[in-house]
Amino acid sequence: MVLPVVMAACGSTVPAPVDGAAPGDGSVDAATSDVSGGARAVLATGGSMWTDLATDGSGRAEIVHGPQGGYHIFGRVRFEALPPDVYVLFRVTRLSDGRVLTDDADRLRRADGRGLVPSNGAWESASGELVILQITDPATVTNARVRFEVTVTDVVGARMASDQRTVTLVDDVP
Repeated sequence: MVLPVVMAACGSTVPAPVDGAAPGDGSVDAATSDVSGGARAVLATGGSMWTDLATDGSGRAEIVHGPQGGYHIFGRVRFEALPPDVYVLFRVTRLSDGRVLTDDADRLRRADGRGLVPSNGAWESASGELVILQITDPATVTNARVRFEVTVTDVVGARMASDQRTVTLVDDVP
């Protein structure tokens, strides 16, 4: 599907970039993002704080047993050159068999003050997002290598940015 690019009448309310920002200091690393109209995104994890995911495939995402009985991992995103009113979709795909472990219906709408906060000239998840895994037993995916993806799309569908990382799902609970 091709998304139309509607840029001429769109004003951006993304904060201006911070001079001298470099990867690893909160800025968005363009090398890890798909670009649509200059938009960039970075995927991370972390429940209580931003935790970078390595780009070399050595990252880990912890499986968490939720209070309602299901299992999830935490996803976070930082993006720029998109307005602070977006849809965020996380997807987890097991590499060994191509099985998608998440549901694309779990798309989230986030906006300034409603799940997004400004961050060094970009926008960022205000907290860890629950990426619900469609599993009944964590042993079925523990130590599995997965492709962890995020796609951020402005609410009119004109621009998007995405990022993906290969990570290992871990269950640190005995």
